Amino acid sequence: GKVTESKDVEKKRQLRTEFSQEEIQQKIGKYNSMTKDHLKMTLNPTGVYTGFIKVTMDLRRPVTVRGGQKGPGVAVMQEAFYLPRGVINTLHISSENTVKQVIVALLNKFTVADNPAKYALYKRYRREEQVYVCKLADGEKPLFLRLLAGPNSDVLSFVLREQQTGEVMWDAFSIPELCNFL
Repeated sequence: GKVTESKDVEKKRQLRTEFSQEEIQQKIGKYNSMTKDHLKMTLNPTGVYTGFIKVTMDLRRPVTVRGGQKGPGVAVMQEAFYLPRGVINTLHISSENTVKQVIVALLNKFTVADNPAKYALYKRYRREEQVYVCKLADGEKPLFLRLLAGPNSDVLSFVLREQQTGEVMWDAFSIPELCNFL
């Protein structure tokens, strides 16, 4: 009886996706009291809150990077190269930002010219000594997930990877990338 009942309550609590402004304020206060790296969250009067997420870059294929222009009328130079794996990026975002917007922001930070649809944001989380990796939907809100999980990156972390599609999306590659295949 009671054991399953408490598990059902726990399940309902985890599935909840909306909270009142007072609940959000309490969660932000708790989050900020637990953070050790001064990357605190701030609640604005509008109910939108801002904060930081850290994203580990785990890209296995080369990325196309935009270079500067050579001169007037000359196209922007592009070059394909490998980003070092395991680099952690800190982004300042709002509770309104979606996974898709976070991917675009990360690519812009590195001046990556590739189609954002080639990439996916994953959450890595630990439950009972097991580590799970799960792809996030484009509309999910990473800062909300960070707020619920707390600041500990062992509990929840974010990883940017290439899409795990079975087929190669040739139209999503840039010319320099396609040249690398030849």
